Amino acid sequence: CKIWEGVTAFTAAIDQLQRYVTWRDTKTALVIFNRNKGFSDVIQKAKDAVRAHPQYKSGPLVQGPARFRYVFRNANDPNREYALTLMLFNVPKPDDANG
Repeated sequence: CKIWEGVTAFTAAIDQLQRYVTWRDTKTALVIFNRNKGFSDVIQKAKDAVRAHPQYKSGPLVQGPARFRYVFRNANDPNREYALTLMLFNVPKPDDANG
């Protein structure tokens, strides 16, 4: 789980997840909470960043308006793949809720 802080931090989150994936892992998830305005733009930037990642293989399979499944190569063994499900949630700051 991460709070959206831009593309660079998001890519670092994917890299962090990559470090945790073992040879036996086949499914992972990255949950992103957005506290900024422009949630649609955040979704698009995240999707673009996933596709630009060096371990990206295919996808997305769209599972909802802010839920996407990708196939990634395991960084430790390129012959192994795993599913990465990206779920994004918009959580406005309390002062943004009324305006």
